[in-house]
Amino acid sequence: MWVDTDGGGLTGSKAVVLSITDVNEAPTVTSAATANVAENMPASTVVYTATATDPDTSAPFNTKAWSLTGTDASLLSIDASTGAVTLNASADFEAKSSYSFNVVDTDGGGLTGSKAVVLSITDVNEAPTVTSAATASVAENMPASTVVYTATASDPDTSAPFNTKTWSLTGTDASLLSIDASTGAVTLNASADFEAKSFLQLQCG
Repeated sequence: MWVDTDGGGLTGSKAVVLSITDVNEAPTVTSAATANVAENMPASTVVYTATATDPDTSAPFNTKAWSLTGTDASLLSIDASTGAVTLNASADFEAKSSYSFNVVDTDGGGLTGSKAVVLSITDVNEAPTVTSAATASVAENMPASTVVYTATASDPDTSAPFNTKTWSLTGTDASLLSIDASTGAVTLNASADFEAKSFLQLQCG
């Protein structure tokens, strides 16, 4: 209320309502700056969920729309309403061990809040594939020390301990041979005799 008092002590007054005009204020992204996911998970897996606070409590300034920017933004997608982030393709640790991107919250008045995020990919052990041939031959009577086969394999994993290998033998005739656990070199335990046994069956792994 405003009151005017004159020199003689008389007053006049008026009740006044001062209205506060809402001004758009920028949102603040409150979700974490890091996240992680195991490689080979389906592309539909949610790897991060963006969250934000906004001082504004009424529309349109309190609405939000999520988007992505940054180095690896094109490799991910974000739900504009929920902030759920997914990879566009299943992650492969050996090809790319982390993704860098920014989550951006744009409110109804056009102001934004953002946060830089690093998504780390966790290495998962993947099975090796034996690449050496399915057949081999050796002349009978060769010394038992003769290498009759060398096992080889490829492994998607490139870092220890998942990329190490140890060779062993199984199968019908495994007891008649030995394999070097490190090199995959297979030798007969005794000189071969064609007339006694013309072939051997084994499995390397």
